[in-house]
Amino acid sequence: MTLRTAGLSIKQEVTYATNAFFVEAPEGIGRKVFDIAQELIQRDDVEYCHPNLSAPERPRTSFAPQWHLKKTILSV
Repeated sequence: MTLRTAGLSIKQEVTYATNAFFVEAPEGIGRKVFDIAQELIQRDDVEYCHPNLSAPERPRTSFAPQWHLKKTILSV
């Protein structure tokens, strides 16, 4: 299994190591990335394979039950 047949694309070549890459899986692949990593690490020509899941960044907002986090005006 090569990177291409695994459905991975090279995102960046690692300059401090020989034949090392940061790769990217198709969007929405989810936990299947761990199965792909397991297949890759079992190859004789692969030394390290560390998958990473990331979620889209969401804005931090307060919601109604967190009334104490909103600006308040003190009326006297």
